[in-house]
Amino acid sequence: MRSIQPMAAGDTWVSAEALVIVRMLVNQQRLRDREQAQIEWKRQPNGTWPAMVAGFMVTLHPQSKQRWSINLTFIETG
Repeated sequence: MRSIQPMAAGDTWVSAEALVIVRMLVNQQRLRDREQAQIEWKRQPNGTWPAMVAGFMVTLHPQSKQRWSINLTFIETG
């Protein structure tokens, strides 16, 4: 962290390796943002919120005091 902060502030030269890592992380973040924008959460009559995410069925169950129970099930294909 100590070397990243001066680089971000423009006080230090950024190595080519650091630039490659930062670009990879930015690209991964953009990919995840696009994938998450496509997830469709639909409220069911029983109050749960299911969605398909990367081959998994994710179901959120509301609990008490703004708490949620999460159920993750792998969906086999083929």
